[in-house]
Amino acid sequence: MPTNLGDEIAKVAQLSANVQDAGDRLMEHVTENCPLEVGVLDLGCGSAVFLLDLAAKREGRFLGIDYSEVAVALAANVGRKRGLSQVRFCHADATRLEDLGERFGLVLDKGTFDAYMLGAAASVDRYAASVRAALKPGGVFVITTCNSTADEVAALFTARGFVERDRVPYPTFEFGGRKGAAVATVALVAVFGALREREGRRAPR
Repeated sequence: MPTNLGDEIAKVAQLSANVQDAGDRLMEHVTENCPLEVGVLDLGCGSAVFLLDLAAKREGRFLGIDYSEVAVALAANVGRKRGLSQVRFCHADATRLEDLGERFGLVLDKGTFDAYMLGAAASVDRYAASVRAALKPGGVFVITTCNSTADEVAALFTARGFVERDRVPYPTFEFGGRKGAAVATVALVAVFGALREREGRRAPR
Protein backbone atom coordinates (compact mmCIF):
# COMPACT_ATOMS: atom_id res chain seq x y z
CA MET A 1 0.00 0.00 0.00
CA PRO A 2 1.24 3.56 -0.63
CA THR A 3 3.06 5.08 2.31
CA ASN A 4 2.17 8.61 1.37
CA LEU A 5 -1.29 9.17 -0.12
CA GLY A 6 -0.45 12.76 -0.98
CA ASP A 7 2.50 11.67 -3.11
CA GLU A 8 0.38 9.09 -4.92
CA ILE A 9 -2.34 11.64 -5.68
CA ALA A 10 0.30 14.03 -6.99
CA LYS A 11 1.69 11.32 -9.30
CA VAL A 12 -1.77 10.61 -10.71
CA ALA A 13 -2.40 14.31 -11.24
CA GLN A 14 0.93 14.70 -13.01
CA LEU A 15 0.19 11.68 -15.23
CA SER A 16 -3.16 13.19 -16.20
CA ALA A 17 -1.48 16.50 -16.99
CA ASN A 18 1.13 14.71 -19.12
CA VAL A 19 -1.58 12.92 -21.11
CA GLN A 20 -3.37 16.21 -21.79
CA ASP A 21 -0.07 17.83 -22.72
CA ALA A 22 0.69 14.98 -25.15
CA GLY A 23 -2.65 15.48 -26.89
CA ASP A 24 -2.09 19.22 -27.17
CA ARG A 25 1.42 18.76 -28.57
CA LEU A 26 0.21 16.19 -31.09
CA MET A 27 -2.57 18.51 -32.27
CA GLU A 28 -0.13 21.40 -32.64
CA HIS A 29 2.32 19.27 -34.61
CA VAL A 30 -0.33 17.87 -36.94
CA THR A 31 -1.97 21.22 -37.68
CA GLU A 32 1.34 22.97 -38.31
CA ASN A 33 3.29 20.28 -40.15
CA CYS A 34 0.96 17.84 -41.89
CA PRO A 35 -0.97 17.93 -45.21
CA LEU A 36 -4.55 18.19 -43.94
CA GLU A 37 -5.88 19.47 -47.26
CA VAL A 38 -5.41 16.14 -49.10
CA GLY A 39 -7.37 13.91 -46.75
CA VAL A 40 -6.99 12.67 -43.18
CA LEU A 41 -7.54 9.08 -42.01
CA ASP A 42 -7.71 8.34 -38.28
CA LEU A 43 -7.06 4.69 -37.38
CA GLY A 44 -8.95 3.44 -34.32
CA CYS A 45 -10.77 6.73 -33.93
CA GLY A 46 -12.81 5.67 -30.89
CA SER A 47 -15.15 8.53 -29.96
CA ALA A 48 -13.18 10.68 -32.45
CA VAL A 49 -12.56 13.62 -30.14
CA PHE A 50 -9.15 14.27 -31.71
CA LEU A 51 -10.35 13.91 -35.32
CA LEU A 52 -13.40 16.10 -34.77
CA ASP A 53 -11.31 18.79 -33.10
CA LEU A 54 -8.88 18.60 -36.02
CA ALA A 55 -11.69 18.98 -38.55
CA ALA A 56 -13.41 21.84 -36.75
CA LYS A 57 -13.38 25.04 -38.83
CA ARG A 58 -11.67 23.20 -41.69
CA GLU A 59 -12.92 22.00 -45.04
CA GLY A 60 -11.59 18.76 -46.45
CA ARG A 61 -11.91 15.01 -46.33
CA PHE A 62 -11.76 13.39 -42.89
CA LEU A 63 -12.40 9.71 -42.23
CA GLY A 64 -12.33 7.91 -38.90
CA ILE A 65 -12.34 4.12 -38.78
CA ASP A 66 -12.65 1.72 -35.90
CA TYR A 67 -12.97 -2.05 -35.47
CA SER A 68 -15.76 -1.43 -32.97
CA GLU A 69 -19.14 -0.71 -34.54
CA VAL A 70 -20.25 0.82 -31.23
CA ALA A 71 -17.37 3.30 -31.38
CA VAL A 72 -18.19 4.17 -34.99
CA ALA A 73 -21.84 4.85 -34.11
CA LEU A 74 -20.82 6.99 -31.13
CA ALA A 75 -18.32 9.01 -33.17
CA ALA A 76 -20.83 9.59 -35.97
CA ASN A 77 -23.41 10.79 -33.47
CA VAL A 78 -20.94 13.23 -31.88
CA GLY A 79 -19.93 14.47 -35.32
CA ARG A 80 -23.55 15.15 -36.26
CA LYS A 81 -24.16 17.03 -33.03
CA ARG A 82 -21.12 19.20 -33.73
CA GLY A 83 -22.29 19.85 -37.28
CA LEU A 84 -19.09 18.53 -38.86
CA SER A 85 -20.52 17.00 -42.01
CA GLN A 86 -17.07 16.80 -43.64
CA VAL A 87 -16.10 14.01 -41.21
CA ARG A 88 -17.12 10.45 -42.08
CA PHE A 89 -16.88 7.28 -40.05
CA CYS A 90 -16.93 3.60 -40.95
CA HIS A 91 -16.31 0.18 -39.47
CA ALA A 92 -13.03 -1.09 -40.92
CA ASP A 93 -9.93 -3.16 -40.24
CA ALA A 94 -6.70 -1.15 -39.89
CA THR A 95 -4.76 -4.04 -41.44
CA ARG A 96 -6.91 -3.98 -44.60
CA LEU A 97 -6.97 -0.30 -45.50
CA GLU A 98 -6.75 -1.12 -49.19
CA ASP A 99 -10.41 -2.10 -48.90
CA LEU A 100 -11.31 1.56 -48.32
CA GLY A 101 -10.58 2.33 -51.97
CA GLU A 102 -9.16 5.78 -51.27
CA ARG A 103 -5.85 7.35 -50.31
CA PHE A 104 -4.98 10.13 -47.88
CA GLY A 105 -2.25 12.68 -47.33
CA LEU A 106 -2.20 11.97 -43.60
CA VAL A 107 -2.83 8.79 -41.62
CA LEU A 108 -3.03 9.07 -37.82
CA ASP A 109 -2.44 6.26 -35.35
CA LYS A 110 -2.86 7.11 -31.67
CA GLY A 111 -2.45 3.68 -30.09
CA THR A 112 -4.05 1.34 -32.63
CA PHE A 113 -0.71 -0.19 -33.59
CA ASP A 114 0.02 -0.81 -29.90
CA ALA A 115 -3.29 -2.64 -29.47
CA TYR A 116 -2.87 -4.62 -32.68
CA MET A 117 0.61 -5.84 -31.72
CA LEU A 118 -0.79 -7.45 -28.58
CA GLY A 119 -2.54 -10.04 -30.74
CA ALA A 120 -1.03 -13.47 -31.34
CA ALA A 121 -1.26 -13.09 -35.13
CA ALA A 122 0.12 -9.53 -35.26
CA SER A 123 2.38 -8.72 -38.21
CA VAL A 124 4.32 -5.47 -38.55
CA ASP A 125 4.71 -6.22 -42.27
CA ARG A 126 0.94 -6.48 -42.73
CA TYR A 127 0.28 -3.30 -40.73
CA ALA A 128 2.91 -1.26 -42.57
CA ALA A 129 1.69 -2.48 -45.96
CA SER A 130 -1.89 -1.56 -45.02
CA VAL A 131 -0.91 1.97 -44.00
CA ARG A 132 1.09 2.42 -47.22
CA ALA A 133 -1.97 1.33 -49.22
CA ALA A 134 -3.96 4.17 -47.64
CA LEU A 135 -1.37 6.90 -48.23
CA LYS A 136 -0.89 9.05 -51.27
CA PRO A 137 2.71 9.09 -52.59
CA GLY A 138 4.66 11.23 -50.16
CA GLY A 139 1.88 10.98 -47.60
CA VAL A 140 2.62 11.24 -43.89
CA PHE A 141 2.00 8.57 -41.25
CA VAL A 142 1.96 9.97 -37.71
CA ILE A 143 2.11 7.20 -35.13
CA THR A 144 1.88 7.65 -31.37
CA THR A 145 2.87 4.80 -29.08
CA CYS A 146 3.02 4.13 -25.37
CA ASN A 147 4.62 0.68 -25.77
CA SER A 148 7.77 1.57 -27.73
CA THR A 149 10.40 4.28 -27.82
CA ALA A 150 10.54 6.66 -30.76
CA ASP A 151 13.71 4.91 -31.95
CA GLU A 152 12.02 1.50 -31.81
CA VAL A 153 8.89 2.45 -33.71
CA ALA A 154 10.90 4.41 -36.28
CA ALA A 155 13.11 1.38 -36.91
CA LEU A 156 10.08 -0.86 -37.46
CA PHE A 157 8.60 1.33 -40.17
CA THR A 158 11.75 2.65 -41.87
CA ALA A 159 12.55 -1.00 -42.59
CA ARG A 160 9.18 -1.30 -44.36
CA GLY A 161 8.89 1.46 -46.91
CA PHE A 162 8.93 4.64 -44.82
CA VAL A 163 11.48 7.32 -44.01
CA GLU A 164 11.39 9.27 -40.76
CA ARG A 165 10.49 12.93 -41.13
CA ASP A 166 10.39 14.22 -37.57
CA ARG A 167 9.18 13.59 -34.03
CA VAL A 168 6.92 15.31 -31.56
CA PRO A 169 8.94 16.43 -28.52
CA TYR A 170 7.46 15.42 -25.17
CA PRO A 171 8.59 16.04 -21.57
CA THR A 172 10.99 13.39 -20.34
CA PHE A 173 11.47 11.81 -16.95
CA GLU A 174 14.29 9.83 -15.39
CA PHE A 175 13.83 6.48 -13.66
CA GLY A 176 16.49 3.99 -12.63
CA GLY A 177 19.17 6.07 -14.24
CA ARG A 178 17.43 6.06 -17.64
CA LYS A 179 15.67 9.00 -19.27
CA GLY A 180 12.58 8.65 -21.41
CA ALA A 181 9.05 9.84 -22.16
CA ALA A 182 5.70 8.24 -21.37
CA VAL A 183 4.65 8.54 -25.00
CA ALA A 184 6.42 8.78 -28.35
CA THR A 185 5.20 10.19 -31.68
CA VAL A 186 7.03 9.74 -34.95
CA ALA A 187 6.07 11.21 -38.34
CA LEU A 188 7.05 9.02 -41.28
CA VAL A 189 6.75 9.53 -45.02
CA ALA A 190 5.74 6.68 -47.30
CA VAL A 191 8.33 6.06 -50.02
CA PHE A 192 7.26 4.67 -53.37
CA GLY A 193 8.98 3.56 -56.56
CA ALA A 194 12.58 4.40 -57.36
CA LEU A 195 13.08 6.46 -54.21
CA ARG A 196 12.10 3.44 -52.10
CA GLU A 197 14.65 1.30 -53.95
CA ARG A 198 17.41 3.84 -53.28
CA GLU A 199 16.48 4.04 -49.59
CA GLY A 200 16.45 0.24 -49.41
CA ARG A 201 20.00 0.05 -50.77
CA ARG A 202 21.14 2.48 -48.08
CA ALA A 203 19.50 0.52 -45.26
CA PRO A 204 21.84 -1.59 -43.09
CA ARG A 205 21.59 -5.33 -43.60
